[in-house]
Amino acid sequence: MKHKWRYNDKGSLEPAQPLQDDEQYWEKQIKTDRKGNEYIQYFFRYTYAYNFLKRRGFGRIMMADGRFQLCHIIDKIVNIVEPWYIRDFMMEFTKGILASQKEDFVPVMDMLYRGGKMYYGPDSLSNVDFVYPAFEYAYKNFQYLFFKDKYWKVTADGIEEKPMSDLQHYVWKENVKNASVSLINKDLISVELIDEAFLKKYKLDNVDNKNLMGQFDIELSPEAHDSHFIQYLINTGEFFWQKFQDPKTRKRGNDSRSKEERYETNLHLVSKMTAIGYLLHRYNDSSCEKAVIGMDGKLSEVGESNGRTGKSLLGKALKNIISEVTIGAKSRDLENDQFLFEEVSEKTDIIFLDDCRPNLDFEFFFPMITGQLTINRKGQIKFTLDGYTPKLYITTNHAINGSSSSFKDRQALIAFSDYYNESWKPVDEFGINFFDEWDEKQWNLFFNFMAYCLVLYFRAQKLGWGINHSGLIQPPTERLEKRRLRQFIGEDFLTWAGEFFNVDQDNVNSIETTRMNDKIPRSELYNSFLEKTPTQRKFITPQRFKKKMIAWCDYMKLRFNPASTGKNGVPHPGGDDKSGGIEFFTIANDRFTE
Repeated sequence: MKHKWRYNDKGSLEPAQPLQDDEQYWEKQIKTDRKGNEYIQYFFRYTYAYNFLKRRGFGRIMMADGRFQLCHIIDKIVNIVEPWYIRDFMMEFTKGILASQKEDFVPVMDMLYRGGKMYYGPDSLSNVDFVYPAFEYAYKNFQYLFFKDKYWKVTADGIEEKPMSDLQHYVWKENVKNASVSLINKDLISVELIDEAFLKKYKLDNVDNKNLMGQFDIELSPEAHDSHFIQYLINTGEFFWQKFQDPKTRKRGNDSRSKEERYETNLHLVSKMTAIGYLLHRYNDSSCEKAVIGMDGKLSEVGESNGRTGKSLLGKALKNIISEVTIGAKSRDLENDQFLFEEVSEKTDIIFLDDCRPNLDFEFFFPMITGQLTINRKGQIKFTLDGYTPKLYITTNHAINGSSSSFKDRQALIAFSDYYNESWKPVDEFGINFFDEWDEKQWNLFFNFMAYCLVLYFRAQKLGWGINHSGLIQPPTERLEKRRLRQFIGEDFLTWAGEFFNVDQDNVNSIETTRMNDKIPRSELYNSFLEKTPTQRKFITPQRFKKKMIAWCDYMKLRFNPASTGKNGVPHPGGDDKSGGIEFFTIANDRFTE
């Protein structure tokens, strides 16, 4: 039984029914003193108080860390509360009940004020009954989004809106957005994969368009054009913006982008939308366990921090629709912080690691990406989240090291252009700060778009567009791969190699290059590097030097040991080349001949 409330003639909330006999938590008794004089005494009735709390949705709930917390459940929304919340609730309720009982008002309230710690302190409230709500959860092909008076069920087919009263199970209050939303019941952005069927459908199946196979054609609705957030997201994937916008005045002019460049922008947008959908999906799919990594796509020197490209703004956006724990990640001792995840609980949907330093030990996060997150809180016993592990969004101005399949399989990269930078921010373009200054229209467009990102994610999954048949669509990766290679190679090595072979990326096939296509002992190259950069001796072993040389060849689009052979003389380009106990390196360009 739950207590009902109503609004009186003055617009104030008041109880709509009296307390039941077994709920009245104070008792009025008439006592007689030694002289035979009668007096009134009030007593607190603990058992009836616990009945009162239980029937009004209060209880204890067992959390993943093995400890209980107090909660308040209203209309299947579960809110973790502190003892003071229950005290205030009982005080306000009592005032409402006694408002018309002037004789009892002061003595009863005095009793409650005086005995507060005994009546509704932590020890007393540990006697409140346990509750065991079964929470709504996501399946592989759908997700719920919850709002003030309704919820959306999102699938590959679209968004279905239902009143919150239709909820079958329970939901954490943190996952319910206090917003009045209006469903835009159509695709905000039409996305189509360019394949044979697409080309035939639109009569584009000619030779010129064949190279667009695998790209995506998009069309924005009028609502998408009106959305600040959608326009921001498009801009973050514009690597050719200076071809239609003056870099100084930011005024737009003629668009000189090629068809291929426009489709690259499309692919960046689609990849970000499906990454958002993946992060919003509260489901661990063992076939697609990845951290989403927002990286600057503009190539720059190792250690140079471009920043201000909008990566963190996406993290803030996610926090406005689901439960997120944000962790500043610049610390060099990040992986050694034993309490790094102490704010994370089973209510957390996303962990946002913002602004990671260069050379982050990404392998440290492998267990949580694959569903094993152990949480250590100060003064408490460690515990492991069972069933669901929050997804991970990482932003970095650099690159994530690691090129093995283990590293790549756990990363979903999204690239950010330098459209936004330290001198041009979203507020400069749109005139208001995102989130803090949005009006109801922008918020509604935002919520609808985020839901549509889920639709697109499920749709890509259903149609097999994504990576390994997942819903994640891979962005153009050449920029990101070059950034990763450059960070692994290092600026010292890049400078030395460019000087030694007398090449840069614009003249690798020049006839004037020196030592290119020559068979050179590895020791000669290694010693030359150390002579140029003696401080690197303690960091760069001969084995690591070889890995950097191979990476430099990839970076420069050169070939490493193209004429090497394996066992039995079988050609093995890129393999070892040893003779007489000496290992040789051949760095080859297009002019190489055996």
